[in-house]
Amino acid sequence: MTWDVQDRSYLQSVRHLNLSGIQLPVEKITDLLQTFSSSLASLRLHSLGDVKVKALMRNGCLISSLRFLGLQGNNITSISKDEMQFCTQLTELDLSNNGLNSVPAVISSLPGLQFLDLTFNHIKSISRVDFANLTQLRTLQMYSNYISLIEDFAFKDLKSLKTLMIGSNRLVLNGYFKKDLQKPTILDLANNKLDSVHRGDFESLKSLKNVSLPDNQISFIEAGSFDGLTNLIFLNLQSNKLSRGSIKDSVFSRLPNLKTLLLNNNYISYDNQKPPDHPPFQNLRKLKTLNIFSQGHKGMRYLPSNLFKGLKSLEELRAENLNINSLDPDTFTYTPYLWELDLSRNELLSLTTRIFLPLRVLKTLHLSKVGLQSLDFLINANLSKLHLLHVSTNALSVINETLIWSLPTLIYLDLRGNYLSCDCTNAWFVNWTISSNDTEVESAYELTCNYPDKVKGHKLLDLDVDSCNVDVGFFCFISTATLVSMTLLGSFLFHFLRWQVVYAYYLLLAFLHDNKQQRKNIVNGIYSSCKTICVISHHYLESEWCSREIQVASFRLFDEKKYVLILVFLEHIPSHQLSPYYRMKRLIQKKSYLSWPDPGEDTRVFWQKLRVALENKDSSEMEHPLAGI
Repeated sequence: MTWDVQDRSYLQSVRHLNLSGIQLPVEKITDLLQTFSSSLASLRLHSLGDVKVKALMRNGCLISSLRFLGLQGNNITSISKDEMQFCTQLTELDLSNNGLNSVPAVISSLPGLQFLDLTFNHIKSISRVDFANLTQLRTLQMYSNYISLIEDFAFKDLKSLKTLMIGSNRLVLNGYFKKDLQKPTILDLANNKLDSVHRGDFESLKSLKNVSLPDNQISFIEAGSFDGLTNLIFLNLQSNKLSRGSIKDSVFSRLPNLKTLLLNNNYISYDNQKPPDHPPFQNLRKLKTLNIFSQGHKGMRYLPSNLFKGLKSLEELRAENLNINSLDPDTFTYTPYLWELDLSRNELLSLTTRIFLPLRVLKTLHLSKVGLQSLDFLINANLSKLHLLHVSTNALSVINETLIWSLPTLIYLDLRGNYLSCDCTNAWFVNWTISSNDTEVESAYELTCNYPDKVKGHKLLDLDVDSCNVDVGFFCFISTATLVSMTLLGSFLFHFLRWQVVYAYYLLLAFLHDNKQQRKNIVNGIYSSCKTICVISHHYLESEWCSREIQVASFRLFDEKKYVLILVFLEHIPSHQLSPYYRMKRLIQKKSYLSWPDPGEDTRVFWQKLRVALENKDSSEMEHPLAGI
């Protein structure tokens, strides 16, 4: 690169300059720096090498306006006072990713420093003079070193320190933070050698708002260890060796303003769902985020029904991969304001509506990899505010219309990795997926079929939904044709088989009546008698039972071809009055009947003929003794 700017005023407003990795001789870079000498506030000299960067530091610090100097990645093992004697105006210094074996002594001669980054070096200890005079330092970053020792009073001059990040070292808690530090709000001790936390370890850090202790070996926390930290809002204890006994309610009892608690990847477990007498979180009434998920551990196995008691403000809960297979219906009764819930990677083969009823404001629900075969339990769960539903990698086959309409605010649905059916049961869902402008179905065009076998592996959205639609016109045609056919058939039967149909109808009525009333009627009487005498008068012909009785009796006569019906006329009946009774008229025409004698006539002949008719048991209709009378 060639740099040739004659007019220095051309770059007089430039405040930030990055010369990292530039391939120019030191002399050329020095000339270049002089071009910006009037306004430059930030200079980055990363990855230039130890020799070159040390030659440039002196010239860079001659820029009076310079406040930030970045020397990252230059393999610097030490820095002398002469090399930085003109850098007293600096407020920020980045010495990360070098080969420093200790804190450079020159640091204590930079009293104006507010930010110091010593990460990714080889520093093994911190002495009491390393940070002397740094009364204005606000942020100190020292993670990823080899620090195992901090001398007493090493932080005594850090009166303004707010952020101390000293993770990924080899520290144990040994009273380092009991007296010297008073104003820090952020303390990061992640990935050290901490095995326990005791009362008083943080006693002077009353201003702490954020404490990170993850990736240690903490298996014991003494009750009261966090007492006094009334301003603490964030506590990270993930990836330690905490057990159920390590998180008793007394551990968190004096953290009234805690909003985020991370306990994932520990060894907390329960033997059953029996409610513990002292739930561990019952005093965390302002907690909004709780992580208890597991990765690579055995999980909690059970969630006691009152585990979340006291968490009335909880908004986010991550409880995936806990090796639980059921939930008590009262599990979430203590968390009415939960708006994000993650239960993924648990064997929750069956979930009930009641479990989700308390979650009236739930917006995001993760149920991936839980073995679900149906989502019907969500239909009546009243999740009217649910926005995101993650149910990937389950055994779902059908997404029905009722489910979708029960989630009116749904904007995202993840169904990847399920066993979807490519038949008419999912036709509505396919149409809705394509046409909906309100809900995004994740990777909708990549969803594949699992059933039936002939379309297995095909795309769900390629389903021919038209074949599933009912043709209303064709349906009407079939219905009309069926009605007309039934009408014609009924007319045919009524015209040609009228009496047989009527007979069958009355037999059916009789059967139903017998079953209902559990007693005989007239039809049973006719069929259980050897002979039936039918006494006919004008009054009888006008009754509603006449037609039915004659029909039933005459059907038996003609069906059995035996003489079983005896007609007795009490009075003269004209032939035209018998026209409605076809069977009776036919018998009259054959003169197969008896007439009661007129007044004054001898009745003995009548009774004799009736007696003969009753005694005849086997004669056919054409041979009965009344023929011709």
